Amino acid sequence: GKFAEGEVNVECQFCNDDKVLRGSTTAGTGTDSALGCICPKGEYENHMSGSCEKVREGVKVDVEGMKVTTLDLKKGFWRTTVDSFEVLPCQGEHHCAGGSNLEEVCEEGYTGPLCAVCS
Repeated sequence: GKFAEGEVNVECQFCNDDKVLRGSTTAGTGTDSALGCICPKGEYENHMSGSCEKVREGVKVDVEGMKVTTLDLKKGFWRTTVDSFEVLPCQGEHHCAGGSNLEEVCEEGYTGPLCAVCS
């Protein structure tokens, strides 16, 4: 994928660049800024390394454009905060709903670390 920054810039730049986001592309045929550069399905944006990296076990592989803060977890997995790289299996698969909203990661009736506490 490529982008052209600004209204008068006619020179396209590649998203997959050390100055933008290594390993990235665009959702469509192009974008109007570097902010439109996203990681492909099965990868997420690691803001610390400035590159797209393969998702870890417990993260869905069919979602494009994920960042550390928007990792979409599979059912049965949990993590402490939206900034955490660590994804852990729940005490019981049926305890954790998955998804990217950590406020709703535990199934009804469960709460706390690893959704292991009855609520």
